[in-house]
Amino acid sequence: MSFGLFWFDWRLQASALILRLRGVVSGFRNLGDGGKSRGKAGELTRAGGWGRCVFLAVILVALRLPFVGHPAPVHPDELSFVSAIGFPAEYPVQHPGYPGWVALGTLASWMGVGSYWAYAMWSMAASAIGPVIAYRVFRRFLGEGTAWWLGLALGVNPLMWFMSVTALTFPLATAIGLGTVLLAVKAEREKKLGMLVAAIGALVLGMLVRGDLGIYLGLLVLGVNATVAAKSKMWIAPALLLVAALAFVSATRLAYLRGDEAAVAARLAHTQDVVLNTSVFRAGLVDGLLRNVIKIGVNLGWDLGLAFPVFVFSVGYLARCWRAMQPGAWLVGMWLAPGLLFLACFHVVQGYFLILLPAALLCIGLALERWRGVVVARRAAIGIVVASAVQFLAYPWSVESTGWKRTVDGKIGFLSRAGLMGIDQRERIHEDGDFWRTGAHESPH
Repeated sequence: MSFGLFWFDWRLQASALILRLRGVVSGFRNLGDGGKSRGKAGELTRAGGWGRCVFLAVILVALRLPFVGHPAPVHPDELSFVSAIGFPAEYPVQHPGYPGWVALGTLASWMGVGSYWAYAMWSMAASAIGPVIAYRVFRRFLGEGTAWWLGLALGVNPLMWFMSVTALTFPLATAIGLGTVLLAVKAEREKKLGMLVAAIGALVLGMLVRGDLGIYLGLLVLGVNATVAAKSKMWIAPALLLVAALAFVSATRLAYLRGDEAAVAARLAHTQDVVLNTSVFRAGLVDGLLRNVIKIGVNLGWDLGLAFPVFVFSVGYLARCWRAMQPGAWLVGMWLAPGLLFLACFHVVQGYFLILLPAALLCIGLALERWRGVVVARRAAIGIVVASAVQFLAYPWSVESTGWKRTVDGKIGFLSRAGLMGIDQRERIHEDGDFWRTGAHESPH
């Protein structure tokens, strides 16, 4: 190639790169315009959109790094996951076994990653990817600026931040769940049955990580199926969900197949007691339903922080303007209702709320954009980011706390920077049933 042709080719490539970078920079600038910069059909340039996704993920990974040295484990389940690497004959994980999660930990372990980080690496990656997928969901209903900042708000949420460096299943299950929601939303918007099948496929994978993901998102998938599939094909989604349930049961059964039957039965009894002993069906209306509802309020109050009153207002606003705010209000309802109903009727654990938080943030964004406009909604989203980050980083958790603060720190305040870095001391101020003791705490399991 002559020097002249080489020079011309180089200038063409440089010009193309500059134009692409301009698209990315323009996309970042548009984060502050409240979503007014959308192109045709509400879509942004490909360069700007993907540039924001990468930027969001990089920020979140960087925010995780200072906490990789926290004391471990943060929860007893992590010890059983570590012991389950390689799927030993005596499978130590409580039912339902989480076979997909253990498979990922085993894979990372074979690659030379330490036993704890063989799981935690997936949590860290998912805690960055999940908010990116949430942003992609949000931008289909909200202004671009509001969507991006709410995606960041999910990433710096105290619960997400805490879970992001642990060996627990919740961040990955949430990321896969968000992928399911994104595919389902695309299927509804584009009326493509193939996209809905892909969403169910994602849900199948998610259920191998956490089986209860089907409880949270199964109804949403069925609802989309009713709007997408022709009458002659309505059976497809229910049939695939049944296949998903069978795949989950089969994978769990295989994990326990070589173990001692008595030990396996004991673990199954433990799981059943954990879920049912706190349920309205065994504990009754006070120690069951009322206690669970209060715990839901406490958990959402901590996870959303200063945004919790805004969320309560937003739920009421969407209920009043239900018809005028479709399909966003429908998505929020189908996403939140099954999970909250399950928690109220059965069992409440902090990590269960992670898959519900994106729906809560979308609810806030929808209500504020309709009520006060895109600029106010964007500013509120920025405020949620700042408040969440300050809450996680600055909350003064301590094992020396007394009175009500001791109870708060033991029950929920440990979901903070200080709580994470001192998690091995939490047992000094916390014991199951030390505040509202019920018959469930007397169970031998």
